[in-house]
Amino acid sequence: MKKFHFVFLVAVLLIQYAYAQQNKTNKTEEVLKAGIQKAYPACVRMWSYDTSANKRTGGQFSGVVVDKEHHILTAAHVTWPGLTYKVMFPDGREAIAVALGKIELAADKTLPDVAIMQIITKGDWPYADMGSSARLILSEPLISIAYPESLNQDKPTVRFGHVTEVKNSRGFIKSTCMMEPGDSGGPLFNLSGNVVGLHSAIEVPEDANYDVPVDLYKKYWKSLMRPAVYHTLPDSVPVSVPPVSKRMFNELSTAHLSKHIGTCVAIRSNFNGVSQQALGALFSVDGLHFKTIKSHTIIVSKSSIVADAPIVMIGKKIVEATVISRDKENDLVLLVPASDIKGGITYQEICKDTTFNLIPGTFLRSPQPDTSDVTGVLGSKLFLLPKVVNAGYLGVFVGDNNAAASALWIKPLSPAAKNGLLAKDEVNYINGLAIRTAGDFKAEMQNHWPGDTLTLKVKRGGALITKTLVLGTVPAVHFDHPAELFTGGKSGRRDGFKDVFAHDSMLTPQRCGGPVFDNYGRFYGVNIGRYSRAVSITVPSKIVCKFIADTL
Repeated sequence: MKKFHFVFLVAVLLIQYAYAQQNKTNKTEEVLKAGIQKAYPACVRMWSYDTSANKRTGGQFSGVVVDKEHHILTAAHVTWPGLTYKVMFPDGREAIAVALGKIELAADKTLPDVAIMQIITKGDWPYADMGSSARLILSEPLISIAYPESLNQDKPTVRFGHVTEVKNSRGFIKSTCMMEPGDSGGPLFNLSGNVVGLHSAIEVPEDANYDVPVDLYKKYWKSLMRPAVYHTLPDSVPVSVPPVSKRMFNELSTAHLSKHIGTCVAIRSNFNGVSQQALGALFSVDGLHFKTIKSHTIIVSKSSIVADAPIVMIGKKIVEATVISRDKENDLVLLVPASDIKGGITYQEICKDTTFNLIPGTFLRSPQPDTSDVTGVLGSKLFLLPKVVNAGYLGVFVGDNNAAASALWIKPLSPAAKNGLLAKDEVNYINGLAIRTAGDFKAEMQNHWPGDTLTLKVKRGGALITKTLVLGTVPAVHFDHPAELFTGGKSGRRDGFKDVFAHDSMLTPQRCGGPVFDNYGRFYGVNIGRYSRAVSITVPSKIVCKFIADTL
């Protein structure tokens, strides 16, 4: 009896500890969301822009508006004094800015990477407060809000991390807030939503990200008001910035409590002699009656990495499974194991609520069958991710959307070239569908995948010629850039989705296919791909539930 009381007491204490940790985690999330809400409207997407020709002239980068005079802080390596830039806000409004001064030292042009711009379009533009980088301390939580170029979205993504070096040997803040191309010049905030740094550089490890301290912008503010390039440090006459409040964070926690044991399984399969690994979301359908199956458990995973005749690993136990259905559009597969597996997500419960708001800053947990949860924060609302890498490859390049669908260029060795298509051929029909403009051509090509057969009718010199060909895969392009060299790399299938959301969990391609939950245990969806260094993507719960219902 005494032993029983002792065990009972330990259980009670453990439950109390778990609740205390959960309360700290929830408090962290509340503060994080408040900081994001405050800072988000001032975070801008930019590229150089010829205002006379109304034409984009350069690559994408990020920045943040910081005062009522509409000054924008960004990185020196993406701007040039005197040039004009298009500025795009998250609310859809656009403006024109002119680049002012920047500092890039003659001895090392990557230092200190400081630049300022100013919006010249009249308007009431949102801005964020500048904080103090000097007040940062080790392990302080941080927020990144920027526009990765590869996603090509009109709204930024949110990432969460902490300070690992307040000031490294080169003068930068080092943090775990992941960056990638397009994020350059984007803001780093403390939890109060005050700017403390600007994105500058990365190294290969995902936790090696470097920001320019915001105090450097304040220190050289007056010199940077002149549109000039400084190859030596200019006069230091700092601007006066009103003090801003700063919440303490020493009581906050992001405790990694796993509530989701038994919801994620490992899957192995073999495709053309190559072993493939994936994770799967285990569902309990006990109590439901389906026409097609008698099992009490089903598994949903990532279709493109699960071949036919897969096996499910439950510890050391092997359970064979049968593929029942595949959804190519959402890259989902439904499996039925040969024998029931204990645990799982209760299908009836999660399908009652799939309409909850996606709020950036929500902590997400991706359970693993053999390790602790992989954690991250929700970085976006739902968005369309068109086919680029995973498009059916024809090799025909056309002009602006409103122009005729004439081939400006045929890629050598492409399916188009191998089947005799020529530059200046005008595509009039694809599989019987009339194509009138280049926009029609691009839209129709989004409906096709590698391996699809197309019958084209092309106009050449007044004659209509028919060509039948099979689409290939987009040729792989390899870049020797730190953003491309992260552990595990990108998923093979990572675009061509109508509805996904982004988060910053560091998943490898083999760790996709499993479930995602928030801190309250709500099922958010299935991890469908590692998109890039800073972005993983998830198919939302409403699509997963519909796939299960439509299949069974």
